[in-house]
Amino acid sequence: MGGAWVAPETGSTFEVASPFTEQPIGRVVAGSRADMGRAVRAARAAFDTGPWPRMSLTDPHPRRWLCRAATGSHRTAG
Repeated sequence: MGGAWVAPETGSTFEVASPFTEQPIGRVVAGSRADMGRAVRAARAAFDTGPWPRMSLTDPHPRRWLCRAATGSHRTAG
């Protein structure tokens, strides 16, 4: 949140299954109401102070950047 990894309020996790095989593929943190509140506040702040409100819907460059950010394709292999 806010560009940093943040520890969850609790250490609770739950299993995630593949929708294709229905077999377990991992575990994820079960976020609390407080975790959700922090995430929403961070997202709101990023929207209000970031480039999002000033992006043009007709300019393809910001849309490409948004797609790369959303899919993680901007990351390098490592």
